[in-house]
Amino acid sequence: MVSYQAQTELLMLIVFVFPSWIANAVPVIFGGGTPMDFGRKFKDDTRILGDGKTWRGFLAGVLGGAVMGVIAAYVCPSQWNIYANRESYYISGVLMGIGAMIGDSLGSFIKRRMRVDQGRPIVLLDQLTFLYVAIAFSIAAVPFNLDWFAVLFLTVVTYAIHAFFNFLSHQIGLKKVPW
Repeated sequence: MVSYQAQTELLMLIVFVFPSWIANAVPVIFGGGTPMDFGRKFKDDTRILGDGKTWRGFLAGVLGGAVMGVIAAYVCPSQWNIYANRESYYISGVLMGIGAMIGDSLGSFIKRRMRVDQGRPIVLLDQLTFLYVAIAFSIAAVPFNLDWFAVLFLTVVTYAIHAFFNFLSHQIGLKKVPW
């Protein structure tokens, strides 16, 4: 049986990364429009990012992360002490959103360099790059103590949640592919 303290710490980890999860999901619903690379090609003569990364999706993702930061500031029990003040939640939410969107775009950039077609999967790169970049952005400005177990826990949970919601999004017609 997991102790109350351990349960609380795991919940705090989820609250910490939740803005990045939302930021990564929001473009599926609100994306589309002008591609971030404006159709340009890299020096290897392939698209820089591809049509799947749009400015509207990027900005919607950042906004989604920011909104989740604000919500977390008001709904988290004060005894959790995830951050010292509400402003830190706001900053972390924005940075998680920006980091998640940059991480997701980085994944697309890497896939294009590897000549992987848009919509084709690369396991782990597709599911986790956004998380690691979001965490790096956030903890650079708003300290949060992460040990190896926390990173492992977040990796496993993020992978599982990402897989489940991508499958669900595909089933209800929001995504063309289930990954």
